Amino acid sequence: MHPDLLLVQQSIFSPRGEVAAVLSRLGIILTIVAILAVLIVTGLIAVAMRRRGVLEAGTAPLAAFRASDHTGRRWVMIGATVAFVILIATGIYSIRVILHYSAGFDRADLTLDVTARQYWWEVRYPSPEGAEAILGANEIHVPVGRRIRINLHSGDVIHSLWIPALGGKTDLIPGRQLAMWFTADTAGVYHGQCAEYCGISHANMLLTVIAESPEAWQTWRMNQQLRPAPDTAVTRIFQQRGCAACHRVAGQMDGQGGPDLTHIASRASLAAGVVPNSAAGLRAWLRAPQAMKPGTRMPRTGLSDGDLDRLVAYLRSLK
Repeated sequence: MHPDLLLVQQSIFSPRGEVAAVLSRLGIILTIVAILAVLIVTGLIAVAMRRRGVLEAGTAPLAAFRASDHTGRRWVMIGATVAFVILIATGIYSIRVILHYSAGFDRADLTLDVTARQYWWEVRYPSPEGAEAILGANEIHVPVGRRIRINLHSGDVIHSLWIPALGGKTDLIPGRQLAMWFTADTAGVYHGQCAEYCGISHANMLLTVIAESPEAWQTWRMNQQLRPAPDTAVTRIFQQRGCAACHRVAGQMDGQGGPDLTHIASRASLAAGVVPNSAAGLRAWLRAPQAMKPGTRMPRTGLSDGDLDRLVAYLRSLK
């Protein structure tokens, strides 16, 4: 669906933004420091034990400790001091990273709202003055090089949003608003996921970030404000089968609780990354959503072949 964009590796070792680069560097530094600390302290303890004759004479450690002078004890203190200095240094560096990240929230160029639900992501973009809200599902479109703040909400249980190439994990907790921010330095497609077990289809709760040039993003945004042409027959099917209670199509129905369908055909996948967004994939999903994604709250539609054909054709036109 986005053939002109680079597919970015889903890895903390391939940072493509300011936050991801800082966190990746922090992780590497802490790992190296931890290994060095273990080696240094272990070596000093070995020296102390050897000085006391534990390794050479095979005497009991307590007896050797009492019989020896303070030489071995001095090596232990040196090891403790080295460990303490390393701990303080890494703590100061970690605090600097936290302060840098915290300061970024007040410098955001664009603020979005993301609500996690079992098992998909609802995305709400800021509305231009006088315009209707732009709603999306399972995809976040952002301009390259801009600070993006995401206000995080949960509609049911605890979730966690993680986009490895752009930033760290942030929880979404019912009744609380948390936030994260990131920048995408390179145009491309970035994959993320829910990183907190939230139910039977937790692993089927994927998220895609599409980063484009500011000009391409503005074009996408303007397209998202367009309303599709109404279809009376399809609207009737939506109402008869209960689809209108959960789904929204701008200007035709205003359901709540399910993904917005106004521009569903423009997305790369369905059901939060589980089903390819093709005519065949959409047909299979509408026939048996529970079989394709266990635990999903979308019930069987019971559509006849004729109604299914009409509904698939209409949804495929919503670009």
